[in-house]
Amino acid sequence: ERARANFIICPYSVANLAWLAAARRRHAETLPTGSRQRSSLLKQARANLRMALLFSRLFLCERPQALREWGALLCTTGRMRRGLAQLRQSAALAQSQGDVWQHAKAVVELARWQPPAPDSDDAAKLRQAEAALAQMSADIAAFRRSRWKES
Repeated sequence: ERARANFIICPYSVANLAWLAAARRRHAETLPTGSRQRSSLLKQARANLRMALLFSRLFLCERPQALREWGALLCTTGRMRRGLAQLRQSAALAQSQGDVWQHAKAVVELARWQPPAPDSDDAAKLRQAEAALAQMSADIAAFRRSRWKES
């Protein structure tokens, strides 16, 4: 709200829009289909993601996350074909940018909505993405523990 009131546009505020939309979407997924609170949360998430997508054109490093969340929102609201296309675009853009974390998140989200066949190349990509996310999470946790011991 503060960034909106003061019209602060930077990579951090753009990322916050996508994170807020993700939180609203995930909360809406826990609610019964057709409830007013669910539709309200999805509407707010849609508004946040439109702003995130608009501003991510200025900050390209934030684009894969905005596209991934937009795709997940479309899948949540039943527009599977468009949603899956956005998720694929997010994965491709993250890979072209060399962003391993965002690529792995996009592949995992894509598999959530369109599970791959067990023996396909997509299943192998999913296993690699999950392993990469687990390794990066472990590295971050180890870094935090080492920093904690130093202070």
